[in-house]
Amino acid sequence: MNLSEPRQQLQKPDILIGLLFFALSVVIKLPYLGTFLTIDEPRWIHGACQFLLALRRGELAETYWHFHPGITITWGQALILWLQSLGSNLPLESFVEFQMAHLAGSVGPMRLSGVLLTSLALPVVYLGARPLLGRWPAILGVGLLSVNPFWVAHSRIVNGDALAGVLMVAAYLVFALLLVRPRLKMAALSGLLVGLSLLTKLP
Repeated sequence: MNLSEPRQQLQKPDILIGLLFFALSVVIKLPYLGTFLTIDEPRWIHGACQFLLALRRGELAETYWHFHPGITITWGQALILWLQSLGSNLPLESFVEFQMAHLAGSVGPMRLSGVLLTSLALPVVYLGARPLLGRWPAILGVGLLSVNPFWVAHSRIVNGDALAGVLMVAAYLVFALLLVRPRLKMAALSGLLVGLSLLTKLP
């Protein structure tokens, strides 16, 4: 496969297509985000609250809450909690404790972490698949992934499965590009994606 051919080069429309996949994914996942609660999510939300409070107090040993380790999702939840607290009249500690005591009201915003992170991974998957497969096969593949009911459902709850899965796909595609045309930045990006996958959920 000759990736130097003009038809295989990434172009401005490819960037736009990647952004459209992100927008499509977000639009699909947002409706009714806070209308149900699964059995594992209270643990994830309490873990994010514990993480944020420990980080605020400088008690780094207390930031650990599970072996998953779920770091990417937890960081996203912590950021959402912190941004929410800025708009409240409560100190951060009091706001976080209130969220833990009222999970029915906090689960929707907490799910935004997974929704946004999984959606952000789709453009990376497309931009990795495009040089290998061509534009239309890449559009078809990522399009089917973005509306896959099983993946969409797991992207809408607080856990690491959907994000770990899509990050592994992205890492594989970038590594395939590296094998075809060795470049240091491709090696670094593939390693970064693998690392984020492992930080999301250990296999």
